[in-house]
Amino acid sequence: MGLSEQRQHNRNASAKPFFWVNILFFCSLYLVAIGQGGHKPCVQAFGADQFDVGDPKERISRGSFFNWWFLSLSAGITLSIIVVVYVQDNVNWALGFGIPCLFMVMALALFLFGRKTYRYPRGDREEKNNAFARIGRVFLVAFKNRKLKLTHSGQLEDGSSKKCKGQLE
Repeated sequence: MGLSEQRQHNRNASAKPFFWVNILFFCSLYLVAIGQGGHKPCVQAFGADQFDVGDPKERISRGSFFNWWFLSLSAGITLSIIVVVYVQDNVNWALGFGIPCLFMVMALALFLFGRKTYRYPRGDREEKNNAFARIGRVFLVAFKNRKLKLTHSGQLEDGSSKKCKGQLE
């Protein structure tokens, strides 16, 4: 096969990925989104729970914690972007993904080793405070109210909402 025939063959070759590669890619992408959605809002609240708001010294430390938290978060993001991109471009693409993976495993290990020293917030663990039960009740009420007819004037209201006759709780 000559050079021009090989170029023609390469143009006709499909670069379409396999079906299972697409499935793996999108499942991985969605898992990252779900993980970040559960991680980002909880980590700061968990860190704030480590300080007693009743103690004035710990209240000051709590403010300092957030300053250091955001500084280290920003520095880590900046450094990781610079280092990972450099490694991927100049050393090895797989190593560029391996470095963040290694740091995530180390962070998980640090978290698990320190579990016994963490402060856990006290609170009544009744069913009314269970987030999953509250979400379930929202879906249940929405299902019960699915046939409810609501009238809407098409205008934004300035005052309180009008009461509608129905099964709303």
